[in-house]
Amino acid sequence: MTGTVEPPPVDYAAPVAPRPISPEATAKLDQLKDLYLTAEAIGEDALDKHFDQVSQRQRELIKEFFERSDSGSPGAG
Repeated sequence: MTGTVEPPPVDYAAPVAPRPISPEATAKLDQLKDLYLTAEAIGEDALDKHFDQVSQRQRELIKEFFERSDSGSPGAG
């Protein structure tokens, strides 16, 4: 076995608090979640047929998320 799926220990904490996410970036995350739910709902066969299209949309949403989350951070711009 090479790893574990157990969560980190309770006393393990991130060294800094996560930065706030802008409403625009949150909207992109919601779109990404919707894409995954849709992909799951259409089933494996249909997903295989449209894999390139779904994969491209996933890349676009992730890129847009990072663009929007970076634009809201201090010093960005």
